[in-house]
Amino acid sequence: MARQTKTKLLKLVCKQAELTRARFRGSSSTNKINQTDKNLSFINKTGERFRKKLAQLSVGTTLSSIKKEWIIIKQVQLSKLREQCLCGRPNLKFVTYLKNTINNNEITAGNCCLLTFKR
Repeated sequence: MARQTKTKLLKLVCKQAELTRARFRGSSSTNKINQTDKNLSFINKTGERFRKKLAQLSVGTTLSSIKKEWIIIKQVQLSKLREQCLCGRPNLKFVTYLKNTINNNEITAGNCCLLTFKR
């Protein structure tokens, strides 16, 4: 008999917990994602923007042919944060300058986008 009481009590507690969760399901505190997930999603978005703009400045159509067109001219660590990446990210500390070997376009890339380009 004590076991049935415990089972009923457990079911009641679970039901109350579900009702409480349902009330707060749409609130901002439950929709927060942790910082690492946020950074990863930002990297993916900037990587997509970088690849799109790089494709517009390139002659090739596939990603592998686009990668073959671009060469690294130099990598620089800046003392003043003034450069902007091709994806739009401002105030870069480490900058890489890339040049297209076919049409001689030159671009500035940050480390974040350069890593997505090398993959």
